[in-house]
Amino acid sequence: MQNWLLIILFFVSATVFTFSQSYNYEERDGKIFIVHVVEGGNTLYSLKSQYDVEIAEIIQFNPSVQEGLQIGQRIFIPTELTSIPGQLAQKEHVVQKQETLFGISRQYDCSVDDLLEANPEAIDGIKVGQTLLIPSKARDIATKKVAPHSPAAESSNNYFVSEEDSTVQYIVQSKETLYSISKRFMVPIETLISENNIRNNRISFGDTLIIPIKRENTSIIEVKELNQVEGRIFLPTEDSIEKNEYIISFLLPFKIDANPIVVSELYDDNTRLNSVSEIALDFWLGAKKALDSLQRMGLRAKIHVFDTNGDLEKTKALLNKPEVLNSDLIFGPFFPAPIEYAANWAKEHRKFMVIPVAANANILEDNPFIHIMVPSELTLIGGMAKFLAANHIDDKIILINGRSEEEKKRIAFFETIFRQYKGELFADKQLIKMDVGGTNGRDLANQFDLSGKTIFICLADDAQGVMRFVNALNSAKNISSRHGEAKLIVVGMRSWHNISALNSYYKNRFNFTSAMPNFLDYSETNTEQFTLKFREEFKSDPSRFTFQGFDVVFFKISEKILHGMPQVGYMNKFQIQSLGERDGKENSTAFIVQQKEFELKLLGISQNASFLSKQTAEKQEEQEEEQDNEGDN
Repeated sequence: MQNWLLIILFFVSATVFTFSQSYNYEERDGKIFIVHVVEGGNTLYSLKSQYDVEIAEIIQFNPSVQEGLQIGQRIFIPTELTSIPGQLAQKEHVVQKQETLFGISRQYDCSVDDLLEANPEAIDGIKVGQTLLIPSKARDIATKKVAPHSPAAESSNNYFVSEEDSTVQYIVQSKETLYSISKRFMVPIETLISENNIRNNRISFGDTLIIPIKRENTSIIEVKELNQVEGRIFLPTEDSIEKNEYIISFLLPFKIDANPIVVSELYDDNTRLNSVSEIALDFWLGAKKALDSLQRMGLRAKIHVFDTNGDLEKTKALLNKPEVLNSDLIFGPFFPAPIEYAANWAKEHRKFMVIPVAANANILEDNPFIHIMVPSELTLIGGMAKFLAANHIDDKIILINGRSEEEKKRIAFFETIFRQYKGELFADKQLIKMDVGGTNGRDLANQFDLSGKTIFICLADDAQGVMRFVNALNSAKNISSRHGEAKLIVVGMRSWHNISALNSYYKNRFNFTSAMPNFLDYSETNTEQFTLKFREEFKSDPSRFTFQGFDVVFFKISEKILHGMPQVGYMNKFQIQSLGERDGKENSTAFIVQQKEFELKLLGISQNASFLSKQTAEKQEEQEEEQDNEGDN
């Protein structure tokens, strides 16, 4: 437990992390080191994470650190470099319009790697007017035409030009990624993947890639205002963020003030974090693991982590900080009031905000800058309706009437989605709607299909209403031996899992089935490996919030910054869908789970059942009202 407390202390005292730095190098005994000057909040663990080097290696070359780090102390971080970057540079070249690293390397008869060794910041691309240092061994051949297949056109390093300079055959070097190679040659990652039939977005050292080289083409275009062209308002797209270095902020409810013993460092093995603090910390640790992975994929970003304290006023103050105002992507906040305020702020300031927890889908209306990563209750209900229409259309399906207005809305939405997906072959298939009836269960028992399967759907979420239905159904099961052997499935809300009176006996007897926003299988190989590595690093097991932090951060940054689409996480499957043309987006995935033999089993995954816009739903309601009026007449 102490290890966890030390971690939260570290993350609070050092809330800014960077994955893009200009390092000072020094050579000692023939080995190249990065020289790190210790700042407040630095620990051996933070240096390990920042430089991706083992703590034992840091101690090996800096024995004094075993006695503790001192601000201003110089720490030598070992590297695999054979020379100091930029050391050989003598000439300078000012980047001109349309120039690429490849073209400049040919101009000075050197390799792209030579240029990058002298200009490490150029790995993410070059800009017009930027000054590059040219290695001393390079020679200017700018006025010399090189035949496509002549020896001068081929590099002795790791690529050669072919097909009249329309492609490059490039050999992947150590620690290179698709992202860094795409930036080096100014070719989209998607093009690299399609041209080389790359699977799972993975490349390895020594792989040979075919890289298409664009021919220079200059044209004059008319520049128009971005947000309004020909009377149309343009909405942000997934590719709207394109920078050399990004700023990402996290607004998490660490609630440090609620942990005075931890802050005072007077804790012991029995000390426990505030429950909200523990959730925020678990989420952040998962997010940090995702950021580490993304860094290795080429992410260059400054990360800011803020403690909202779960408070609205604190959140308001944080949103006005320059770091947040300048952010390209914001994760959080967590609680309803701060979420609602932050959503309006994001719309006003045109900032992309990712809500990693369940939230009211109303904040998505007319706000394209908000993405909710946990599906709403209605989306889960729609997912269940789609699943039943696809898999249980031959079974007897009974829908229990609602009592509250909210329950009636859920039922109406379920019916709408069910009708939409049941298909033409089952156009006449009707849901049987009924009340729970008496506590003796006879009304429910009369609906049992004793020779087939009966599905009861109850969308109540209050404990009293749920237990009234369950007790009546239990009585119905006990009416006779035939009723006791009847095959039943009870479909309820995910909130039923938190009703203590609804014990495992009832859930097991009725094959309790619900739609969940995610599903975590601890026995799955990847999950086991993640858990083992996490346990080794933090001396504790990851919680569901840890996996949520990893999945959400890895997916969203991959999508918006690295332009990838890793839809499947450890416990999530993301299908982000807009509720309307001008609305924000919500994850539309529902995991259908059922309790069998006292364990939750995954039956299937249902997606895209939340596409009905508010206008479509209102139109449906109007049609139903017209039908009811015609019936009355």
